[in-house]
Amino acid sequence: MFPIPEGVDLRRAEQRLFAYGTEDQLRHVTGNTLLHTDLNPHNVLFTEDGTAHLVDWGWATLGAP
Repeated sequence: MFPIPEGVDLRRAEQRLFAYGTEDQLRHVTGNTLLHTDLNPHNVLFTEDGTAHLVDWGWATLGAP
């Protein structure tokens, strides 16, 4: 795991998901791990050897691993 650079302000998973659960439910997504949260087929690229690369980190979020 890599540390988040100083000065980078990221939203937290519980902020992004507040409309979808109670405070008690959202505690399960709380954490300090860097998450790629814009998962759609166009943001996952595969190389010929099968390695997956996540692109478009515009919605990077802190949350549970």
